[in-house]
Amino acid sequence: MSNGPTSQTILVVGGGIAGITAAVETAETGYDVILLEKSPALGGRVTRFSRYFPKLCHPTCGLEINYQRIRKNPRIKVITMARVESLSGQAGDYSVSVKTQPRYVNEKCTACGDCAKATDVEVSNDFNYGMDKVSAAYLPHEHAYPQRYVIAPEVIGTPDAEKIRDACRYGAVDLEETESVFELKVGAVIWATGWKPYDASKITPYSYDLSPGHHQQRGDGTPCCTRWANPGQDSAALQRGASQTGRIDPVRRIPRYKSSSLLLTDLLPRLDETCGLCARAV
Repeated sequence: MSNGPTSQTILVVGGGIAGITAAVETAETGYDVILLEKSPALGGRVTRFSRYFPKLCHPTCGLEINYQRIRKNPRIKVITMARVESLSGQAGDYSVSVKTQPRYVNEKCTACGDCAKATDVEVSNDFNYGMDKVSAAYLPHEHAYPQRYVIAPEVIGTPDAEKIRDACRYGAVDLEETESVFELKVGAVIWATGWKPYDASKITPYSYDLSPGHHQQRGDGTPCCTRWANPGQDSAALQRGASQTGRIDPVRRIPRYKSSSLLLTDLLPRLDETCGLCARAV
């Protein structure tokens, strides 16, 4: 057995707010960090929120601060569109197999958007829960990190893929990119793969899946996890519907929480009073 760690590198799996925080704070203590994210951009579900706890800041505020910390720290390496295939070893000496999916756009991308204008093909917008369409060459969202376009695999091998490639002035489109698998040697692994939204249809008092007026957008058209009925009239926001156990209080007819949470009913009139730079709490 080894007398100590064979690698000082730390792997963080999951590029949501928890993984980003773990990565930057670990790197700032002097360790090399590799941050893996399965989607094309960091931020996870927080990027889809209107505001987030505890100061009810815009995600673009809090996340951008962390993105700046990533940019400025040479100890952090970010790999998107990547998944862990296998992990073996022991504390201080782990072998990790990682598979990456093709983005078809390399690091030369300037996010100019010319590729998106070159095709009329549209695909489902995953960032907006599939409720609308985006160009087959798309930026995941306007504040995405990294700021690099993605080409949908649906157009690869078609004339539109050629149009997209020819429209790029920087040689950033690589239609020959394929899946790849590589190995990492790390001393520790932080698993921060996030959470899944609770199925709100199980909270029967709110009739989440029964009213035809419910949809997954806020009144301003931007995506969120809340559903609204008759926006501007009989609307209410439920930020968290149930704990991880899915336990509902049958008497009070509202969920019991395992951790602190908020019903936004009393906070909605005060949301716009919060500072975008997190200078004060609500």
